[in-house]
Amino acid sequence: PPATARPAPAPAARLAGIWQQLAAQNTEIADLTAIKNHFERVLAGRTWGDPVLLHGDLTLRNVLVQADGGVAVLDTDLALTGPAAYDLGFLDASLDFIDRWQVLSRGRLYDDAGLGLARMALRDGYDAGGAADDVALCRALRLLQRAAELGEHVQRTRPALARVLIPRLIHPYFLAAAARALGVG
Repeated sequence: PPATARPAPAPAARLAGIWQQLAAQNTEIADLTAIKNHFERVLAGRTWGDPVLLHGDLTLRNVLVQADGGVAVLDTDLALTGPAAYDLGFLDASLDFIDRWQVLSRGRLYDDAGLGLARMALRDGYDAGGAADDVALCRALRLLQRAAELGEHVQRTRPALARVLIPRLIHPYFLAAAARALGVG
């Protein structure tokens, strides 16, 4: 990877930041404890492969798929280096959960064949770079990160609703998806 790309935070450091955000939102959900314990066990002795160049924000909006299976990524201003699983987990969380409305909506921009081609081509590309048995772990990490981000947003923009929305809607929704990604619970 080029020396100019910044390194991604280590998964354990990223997770510690997410726990701080969730704790600041007064999250008291049993699933969170189970997920946290699972993550800590999994990350305890984890070693990651050689870092690769990452997109940093790999979602549907940043991927173009050609009919021949070629893939181009756009908007690389968040590029960094780290485990290939970061980008793949981020994309999986986006396709299957966070941006699912774009996949399911009527008149959508993405058809199932295009999504399948994109997923396969991106996985093949990252596998060529020494990739990723840790996609589910990074997918769950992204889902927890998104729960924390949405919780902060609601606290900032709708403080009166935050006490209801965060513990009853936002966190349970994302925590359940993270638990499924990890096979916890």
